[in-house]
Amino acid sequence: MAIQYRFSKYNLLVSVSPFFLSPPLDCFPNFSSRSFSAVQFKIIASQMGVNVPRIKLGSQGLEVSKQGLGCLGMSTSYAPRKPEPEMIQLIHHAINSGVTFLDTSDVYGPHTNELLLGKALKGGFREKVQIATKFGVVLKDGKMEVHGEPEYVRAACEASLKRLDVDCIDLYYVHRIDTRVPIEVTVSILQWKRYSATAFGVMLDCIFCD
Repeated sequence: MAIQYRFSKYNLLVSVSPFFLSPPLDCFPNFSSRSFSAVQFKIIASQMGVNVPRIKLGSQGLEVSKQGLGCLGMSTSYAPRKPEPEMIQLIHHAINSGVTFLDTSDVYGPHTNELLLGKALKGGFREKVQIATKFGVVLKDGKMEVHGEPEYVRAACEASLKRLDVDCIDLYYVHRIDTRVPIEVTVSILQWKRYSATAFGVMLDCIFCD
């Protein structure tokens, strides 16, 4: 029964976030393909007693799990929206398995994915994870707009902090670059004391990542 339970967990991962299913293969020297399933990954990991490795992200000291969990599919895009209690259970399962680098965005849902993470990280889970979220994309009347104005960035960050219900975002970065606004202007708000000290964590050098 316990094995079936673990299987069901990873079948859920298959349907929710396929990007979760490309484990760091240096953990598994006997496997050369990224095509094996999540269930196989679970079996291999449990048999070998493998822990998810940790790596440095950027040059300023942030450490994350080498395996990340992309949360987009929990709220939108890949399939119909999943039941919130199941998604919270999935997030907790990932964290307890050593996957602590969680990726979201304010446009996922929109907004509902950050709200989901905020709920999932209560009860002591926040201290165990590194949160990455993004700004720059706005859905309006069914169309995508890209914004990089400093006032927009500041407002977007404040809103993400509130939805996630956290004091600090470990990695806050540009989802799409607004070509109407010089990138130096877009990131100028990062120099504002509050953001550089708290909301943007220590990952200012990764602001251009996508």
